Amino acid sequence: MNYNFHVYCLVCPIDKNIKYIGMTQNIKHRLDCHFYSPLKCTKKWILNLKEKGLKPILKILQSFESNCYLDRNFALASEFIWINEFKNNGIFNVSVPKIENIYPTFLKKVEIETNDKINAYYESLKLAK
Repeated sequence: MNYNFHVYCLVCPIDKNIKYIGMTQNIKHRLDCHFYSPLKCTKKWILNLKEKGLKPILKILQSFESNCYLDRNFALASEFIWINEFKNNGIFNVSVPKIENIYPTFLKKVEIETNDKINAYYESLKLAK
């Protein structure tokens, strides 16, 4: 059986800034959950968007495919790297764990790839301007 794990972000359709970073196996279901049953940390923002007839934009930041469910730890480690990268940019994630304390064995394996994806994300922002 194959498992797909996705690290994603919710982007504000108004200011184009990342507002939330998460990890899921089912992108459509997760976006619906954010929109119809928002987390406490995103509720005010989501309700504000709804009043304007808008929805958050979901972008996949990084994906992992595996035949072992335990490999989701790679995606979790990546999610924490992304959260730590954007924690000072106004994201709504409530807790920002110290990744080196959570998944040290997985961190080294995904750190280089994730940092490459982060750099590519920043480059895409420069090109969009």
